[in-house]
Amino acid sequence: MMIESRTASPPFDDSSTSDVVIRTSDGVDFYVHKLILSLASPFFKQLFTLHQPSESFVINAASPPVIDVSEKSHVIDGVLRLCYPVQQPDMSTVSSVVDTLAAATKYDISIAISRLKAPLSKLLSTLPLEVYALACQYRLEDVAVDAAEAWEGVAISAQGQEDKLSIQWKLTPAGESYVPEMAEIPSGMYARLVNYVRSGIAPPSFCTPPRFPPPPPTPSFHPLVEFVVTRSHFPLSTDIAVYSIDAVQFSAHRAILSSASEVMRDILSRDQTLDRLDLAENGDTLAIVFRSCYPGGINLANGIPVSLTASVLSAARKYKLPVLEGAAKRRLQEMVQSDPLDVFFHTAMVGWKEGARDAAVRLSRLPIYDLYTSTMETTSAKYYHALLKFRFDYRRAVAKCIHYCESFSDQILGDELWGDWMDCDGVHSEVILAAAFASAQSVRDMETTYEAYYSNPMISSEVLPEHCLQDIKEIKASLLVSLSQVQLELDWGD
Repeated sequence: MMIESRTASPPFDDSSTSDVVIRTSDGVDFYVHKLILSLASPFFKQLFTLHQPSESFVINAASPPVIDVSEKSHVIDGVLRLCYPVQQPDMSTVSSVVDTLAAATKYDISIAISRLKAPLSKLLSTLPLEVYALACQYRLEDVAVDAAEAWEGVAISAQGQEDKLSIQWKLTPAGESYVPEMAEIPSGMYARLVNYVRSGIAPPSFCTPPRFPPPPPTPSFHPLVEFVVTRSHFPLSTDIAVYSIDAVQFSAHRAILSSASEVMRDILSRDQTLDRLDLAENGDTLAIVFRSCYPGGINLANGIPVSLTASVLSAARKYKLPVLEGAAKRRLQEMVQSDPLDVFFHTAMVGWKEGARDAAVRLSRLPIYDLYTSTMETTSAKYYHALLKFRFDYRRAVAKCIHYCESFSDQILGDELWGDWMDCDGVHSEVILAAAFASAQSVRDMETTYEAYYSNPMISSEVLPEHCLQDIKEIKASLLVSLSQVQLELDWGD
């Protein structure tokens, strides 16, 4: 439906001096000047010089020429006022700054971005977390530092309070330092703010990831498919070229792909003359997917990183390849022991609820604030926030059980002890031990129980009296129920 255009308010209504018109998505024409826009924006300078098309706008053949943009008029009005020597726009709300900053960044208008820092600073006293999220989203380090300092000065949480039974989630550094706007920034930026609130020690940068030596190169898996499809005992000529999202070409067989995957069969059956298929997965992922379709399969345990394994899992589910899906899940479950944080992020992103929860359980027993993975710089903070909330709830369930035992609860909750205690038959050993201690009749009984536990994890009636074993069974059952009720608060789409 065509929208009838109307002229913008002054000073962008003067057609006598204008040499170009910006038309917004709601049909408002801004009469502006190529010279001013070229000086303010390299983007527009290149546009006016080369007349190159863009996904965001179209230049209509008119006099003066008209540039159609996707933004609404109130956004373009704000951006233009920041470029022209006129009255500055009203930027008293976060939403107005967000929209204008997004447009200024899109069109590379540095003067507008710089001038938006002032209204952001005015919001620090009332909305420090929202300002922090916005500053991080657009890499405004100086504003992010100011926002973090403003928040650290008013945050009521303190280091070392997370495991106190009297503390609620919203009063922990992680709980009170999160607002919905954080979902637009990476987990790493949120984590640096949380750690700053916990410790009072500012990181070298809030917006920039820490520097580590580059990881070893990931081996390419493309030759594996080439090997499979050209084997001498497989004489059928390839009849379709499949291209990955990163332009890797695979020569494959329609019959093999169709027999392995009903999804592939449906795609290929729509056009029997189709000789090219473009898929959304990258080349490494498709190499493993296609290899699984051919005789011989693939061993996912050989040097394949967490990120690629999770990508394979996502593709296996998408194309309904149950054998490959099972292999990817098993491999990720193995990786939980050595790299639980990376496994958590990748399984959560691909929507494998059980795998993400297993990794979160593992992380609940570790000093999580000391852990880092580069995946945190490319994953929404909503995942890290959900993980920290799960960890808090999980540890709280165990803490309440220990508190019920009325035995050294304050000592058992620290990170340094959590890392030392092991599991016994799938249940937290510290709870079993605490139950035994609570049931013991004397200090000597406690010492005997302690020694027996470490010499033989399967505590039995040979070392514990019957009433002690009964208490342990009841507490174990109660704990299992409590832990099963702790869930990751993410939108799983089910």
